[in-house]
Amino acid sequence: DLISAQRKGIQFLIIGDGPDRSFLERRCHQLKLGQEVQMLGFRRDVTEILPILNVVVIPSRSEGLSITALEAMACRRPIVAFATGALPELIFPCKTGILVAKEQIRELAQAILFLVDNPRVAERLGRNAYEHVHTHLSLKKMIRETELNYLEIMKGKTTKDKKVRLDLVAD
Repeated sequence: DLISAQRKGIQFLIIGDGPDRSFLERRCHQLKLGQEVQMLGFRRDVTEILPILNVVVIPSRSEGLSITALEAMACRRPIVAFATGALPELIFPCKTGILVAKEQIRELAQAILFLVDNPRVAERLGRNAYEHVHTHLSLKKMIRETELNYLEIMKGKTTKDKKVRLDLVAD
């Protein structure tokens, strides 16, 4: 409602199901947002939908490690999200996306409008997000770091050079 009141023609896709779906459907109906909001429900093809979006919005009030954020970053999409859970570890303000203080709906709407109005900035954030996820969070990198951690443990050290004692019990 905050966005549609300021700017006509912006379309929203809500992907996923959850306990708030019926509330969201009623609210969209009450606000007469049927033309602007499409609720797609659970989808297996999210990575095919993400590239057509201008901005990915994650308005979660609580979030662990967000698969949605990782998928969006891998698809070069800028993210606008509440700074909750692990999202601040993935999204670097003005580099890979925009973080907004939790529950600050007006600021969330302003951030979305900013990226819609500034497509070059949105493209840069998406490109940076892609680089970050592929440089720091790729499966290859995680496997290599896990291998290095095991090697350090087997040498009797942790990565912080603290001694670790491994007791092996054999029957």
